Amino acid sequence: MFASNVKFPNTSDNSNISGQNVEADLYGGVRFEIYGAKLDIGVIRYLYPGFDKGSAQPFSPDWTEGYVKGSYDFGFATAYLSYFDSAAFQLNSGSASYLNGGVDVPMPFAWDIVLGARLGSQWVQREVNFGYPDYADWNLTASKDLWGFTFAVGYYDTSISNGDALQNPGTGTVNGIGDKIAQPRGVASVTWKF
Repeated sequence: MFASNVKFPNTSDNSNISGQNVEADLYGGVRFEIYGAKLDIGVIRYLYPGFDKGSAQPFSPDWTEGYVKGSYDFGFATAYLSYFDSAAFQLNSGSASYLNGGVDVPMPFAWDIVLGARLGSQWVQREVNFGYPDYADWNLTASKDLWGFTFAVGYYDTSISNGDALQNPGTGTVNGIGDKIAQPRGVASVTWKF
């Protein structure tokens, strides 16, 4: 299980999803290794328990998807590939698929920092309901394990231009909030596995 606070855009005409401030993800699957490749197959259910289903927004943001993830350690680098698929994507946007791949390269002569790169592509059947056109995303990261924690910084971006970032799912209208969503981001994180 995973839980996080979230904030969705809200508009004066209440045409967007609103009212929820929590995302709770329930997931399960199996992990195994075959010929040195690590595989992870499972299902994720995304829930937004605070969702206010108003008359102007009949589509729930809750949805389910299946996934297959794989990785292989070549010694000098680890390659990653993942595929996510949903027959009923969020906000009544139909079927959706997401493909992502990348590599992590350890830098043994640079304080054991690991450099990572990822490239992904999202396809959605009904883009207007989803709120965005099909897009590519990418990120570059640097991470280091220290004192039992993993410290990381990264740059994240997408191919969505400001004018294509729909702020109102189901209507296709665009405004300043959508523009902000399309902007690239720098992210710093600290994680601890237990």
